[in-house]
Amino acid sequence: MEPKTLKQIAQFIAKTEGHASPDKLFQQLRGAANRNLMKEADNKGPKAGFRYSAREMLSARILLAAICSGIHSSALAEIYNDMRIESRKIWAVGADVTLSSGEAISAALDKNRADEEWRLEIVHLRDRSNGEVNHGTVWIKDGNRFDYSDPLGKDSQVIGNVIEGSTTIPVTNLLLPLVRAIRGAAEPK
Repeated sequence: MEPKTLKQIAQFIAKTEGHASPDKLFQQLRGAANRNLMKEADNKGPKAGFRYSAREMLSARILLAAICSGIHSSALAEIYNDMRIESRKIWAVGADVTLSSGEAISAALDKNRADEEWRLEIVHLRDRSNGEVNHGTVWIKDGNRFDYSDPLGKDSQVIGNVIEGSTTIPVTNLLLPLVRAIRGAAEPK
């Protein structure tokens, strides 16, 4: 798929997912781009506007889910940076697995990995010393939390913080319809 402007991305997502208002999506995407939460591919769009790759559109879709879940805009940069950090874990069968938004997007784009299920869990933590709310992210692949405990479990704790809740984003469920639409647009008519 050719790189797209924010307006084109909003229209693409709206059409694929059946949203009534691509303008609202556009405003949310523009806010994310203005906070440097999207990495442009080039500036060859209309009026020298930035264009974004398909991978960046999929990453933005994860951010849109965080916004729609009520995550405050001031926390988006923290979440964006956390979700992109690559964490290597040992899979139960002994193979390494990389957990990151890049890996979740690669899985969605790879037809051979279509059976993988990715979720992003955003944990809301209140710092006991200053009352500030912070967020942590945990990637869950195929139901495996690896060495992370369930933050809502009765014995869960993070030293110095109160766990106030969590938000789970079903990344695979959000990305696959967009990936199918990208593939459909790329096929010759």
